[in-house]
Amino acid sequence: MDYRGADVEQKKREQAQAVAEVESALAAIEARGSQLDEWERTPLGRAIDLLRRGAYEESLRFAKYAMTPAAERSQNISPDPMFDGCGLHTFKAALEDARRQPLRSSPDMSLPLPPFPRQLEK
Repeated sequence: MDYRGADVEQKKREQAQAVAEVESALAAIEARGSQLDEWERTPLGRAIDLLRRGAYEESLRFAKYAMTPAAERSQNISPDPMFDGCGLHTFKAALEDARRQPLRSSPDMSLPLPPFPRQLEK
C-alpha cells in the first residue's frame, strides 16, 4: 500500500473511532433514561460538528470530554446557545448527517454549521 492508501486507511480508522465514541456517549445518556444535560450538549455538539468537517481526532477528544463524570467536570465550560433545547433525537439526527459526509483527508472548516433541527425533538 502506498502512502496515500495508508493515509486513507488511517483517516477511516480515525473517523470510525470518532463515530463510535459519539454513539457510545449518546447510548450512555439514553441508557440512564435522561436527556443530555447542559454540560454534555456543548462538547457533544462540537464533536459532531468536527466529525462532519473531517477533524476526526478532535471530534474523538470532544466526545470523550462530554462523558466526564459530573464530579470531575470543569465549572468553566460555557454552554453554547446553538445547542439549547437540543436533545437525543436532535443529536442522533446530526450524527447521521455527519456519517453521510465524505471521508476528508484534512478538516474542512469552511462547511456551514451542522443541522441541529430543534423541530425534530419529541
